[in-house]
Amino acid sequence: MTIRPIAQTCILVITLLLAAGAAGAQTILDFEDADIPTGATIVAQYGARGVIFQHASLESDPAAHSGTRVLRAVKTGSEVFTPLPMVITFTSAQTA
Repeated sequence: MTIRPIAQTCILVITLLLAAGAAGAQTILDFEDADIPTGATIVAQYGARGVIFQHASLESDPAAHSGTRVLRAVKTGSEVFTPLPMVITFTSAQTA
């Protein structure tokens, strides 16, 4: 039995679409990981999930939109005279 060229093309397109869908999977970080204590400095703890931070601070916040913990660029109570950005490095290329 032979596969017609149109069927071969359809199989190729389906295979490529499935591969693209797997490559574009979302990663959601919620900072509620019980293994990381509140007050910790976050740098490479989420590296296995594709994100590295530059000395961010994990804090609890009752006004958080989701969960009870938030990530801040500067620890609450620190004296900072100029705003600091939250620096995030992705370990792979991002498309969206």
